[in-house]
Amino acid sequence: MKRGAIPNLIAFAFLIFPMSGLAAVTSMFGYSQTKILYSQDQSPDLNYWMHTLKAGVEITKDDSRWAYGLSGYAALEPSFTYPGDNSYLRFFGGNLRVAYSLISKKRFQLSLAAGYYYVTSLANSYSGGFENLNGPQIYPSFRYKLKKAGLITGYAKYSPVSSKFEILSIKGNYELAAGLTYFFKQQFFPFSLGLSFDFSEIRFSASSGITSALKTASAGFTILL
Repeated sequence: MKRGAIPNLIAFAFLIFPMSGLAAVTSMFGYSQTKILYSQDQSPDLNYWMHTLKAGVEITKDDSRWAYGLSGYAALEPSFTYPGDNSYLRFFGGNLRVAYSLISKKRFQLSLAAGYYYVTSLANSYSGGFENLNGPQIYPSFRYKLKKAGLITGYAKYSPVSSKFEILSIKGNYELAAGLTYFFKQQFFPFSLGLSFDFSEIRFSASSGITSALKTASAGFTILL
């Protein structure tokens, strides 16, 4: 991470995580298989599957519609590459968010969050990749409790990104993402277990004129504590 990114992340964390009046802390852990499609000017295209780990925490304040979230993920190692292709990229990302519940019913909740996003890549025998993309984000989400079959959660995310904490063209520098998780009823484990599906697209045009595009699709399981 570049030197300027660390102070910004720390400052934002202190801004959105006031420690007074905490009511509940919810933790999330997950594993998924992720399809990676990556293209970059002057570099070969990449197409492979990866093992991805994710984790997060959400803090809800007592008698309040506000919630605070921190999450991160790591796409670590390929689970499948095509014969003869040993080049790949690892990806690491994190999110800090503060959310407000627009609708809060017994079975349905709709929230809107704003926050800060960071993602970087690490190359293995590959000539391309991007470093330290970051920026603000808008993050609407919902929860819907089914009468007899568990819980459905979903989110969407939009984030204009930059590599130097400066305003760039929104059209050519962004991340779009969306996901759904179905938590089914079960009595075997002392936690909620769900199946999750996520999609994302990152596009970034560097000042050198080189354009990168990353598309991912993931499927896996999520544990909610």
